[in-house]
Amino acid sequence: PRLRSRPTVSSPDLSASVPFRTDARPIASRSSSTTAQAAPAGARSWQALGRAVREERLLELARALERDPVVQTRIAARCGLAVQELAPHFGGLATTLREALPRPSAPGAGVAWCAPDWRDLVRAPLLDLARELGLGRSVVLISDGRAPELATGLAAAALAAGLPAGAVGLLHG
Repeated sequence: PRLRSRPTVSSPDLSASVPFRTDARPIASRSSSTTAQAAPAGARSWQALGRAVREERLLELARALERDPVVQTRIAARCGLAVQELAPHFGGLATTLREALPRPSAPGAGVAWCAPDWRDLVRAPLLDLARELGLGRSVVLISDGRAPELATGLAAAALAAGLPAGAVGLLHG
């Protein structure tokens, strides 16, 4: 379902209203050069896991995102929505991802740069991320300044799913 257009709202400082995650490893803030330098090694370690393991980790990434109330609360607050209004966008992510996983093909090489657009909420950015990771590439997410919670949430879900260091990098744009 698509959201109706709403007038632009100024976003509150979300750090005061929503606690930071305490149940997952912290997401390290890196410079753009450090993130770019780590990405090729991340791609090699990610490819080394093999296709079946990568697919299972990607499905776990989707499940972690589905059940993460912090990401949902922050994105809802950023968009001026109730968390319940986002439920259709977070529900069934693992099922959608399983259907969209790439079919066997030659593995991709290198690093993909993804800049998820805040207007896509969560499903399209997850599928973009999973498509590149499914091919064996590492991904550098560039967060959208209007809703940095999206890229941060995707990176946190990648950590929770056990993706190797450097497989998903995060730059705040």
